Amino acid sequence: MGFEAYKLLVSQKGILLLFVLAVVFIKQADFTDVIESGVQEMYCSFIERYEGVPADASEQELGELGSFLDALSKEYEQAVNDYEAGKIDDKAYEEIQYKCSAYQTEQIFYREIMTQKDYLKSLQEEKGIDGWYINLYCYNRLFQNRLDLRDLVFAVGMLLLVFGFFWEEKISGTNAVLSLCKYGRRELDRRKAILLICITVVMFAVENALEVASIYKLYGISGLFAPVQSIPRLAAVPFGCNILLFMVLYFFLKLAVMLLFLLSAFGILKIIRKKTGR
Repeated sequence: MGFEAYKLLVSQKGILLLFVLAVVFIKQADFTDVIESGVQEMYCSFIERYEGVPADASEQELGELGSFLDALSKEYEQAVNDYEAGKIDDKAYEEIQYKCSAYQTEQIFYREIMTQKDYLKSLQEEKGIDGWYINLYCYNRLFQNRLDLRDLVFAVGMLLLVFGFFWEEKISGTNAVLSLCKYGRRELDRRKAILLICITVVMFAVENALEVASIYKLYGISGLFAPVQSIPRLAAVPFGCNILLFMVLYFFLKLAVMLLFLLSAFGILKIIRKKTGR
């Protein structure tokens, strides 16, 4: 196994490919300090104070904010009617407009958090699940349902390693020697597959550890013991578990798909080599 690792990583310069992958992972991980908008600040502050199952304190705060914004909306509508009827001058009308603009952040935040509140209410009524207030900025980023550049580069890089497993044997004529050995290629290919799995697991851990670390720096990670259905995009999960357990399953599934892809490529190369006699 050690010699196979030496051939792949040192003799064939596979370590340089892994280094390039690590650099791509680091560059793609976002550790820059972001300037949060007023809406994001209000949202994160609310979640920090009321994370968990909706309670009376959060309901009271939202009720007070909703009443204030409703009153402001009615005041604006009345001002529009009065201005059109000539009851107020331009200066008074502009003051009302400025006042409403000053609370635009609160209005956007209120719509956003009420959407989350209504979702949690329907979740409890329809499925009997007591969902939590959690930071959706964090988990929507973590469980994004798309293939990004890091995943593509990772797959291509590991696929190149798979080709590298057989390249040196092809140019050195090792197959002639292996055909005279007791176990032929069977034991050697098994060790190659194990080495491929080990390298893939290590690089997968590096990639996703950087991603989780960047999300933690940007948004923080909390509410891990909330029901996973607290995240609207995961409402269809058919089994009950918390977010922490789902994270473990999620990363395990991603790793399994990657290994299946690479081992399939490994198997196809073995078949091609056997048929071509190389």
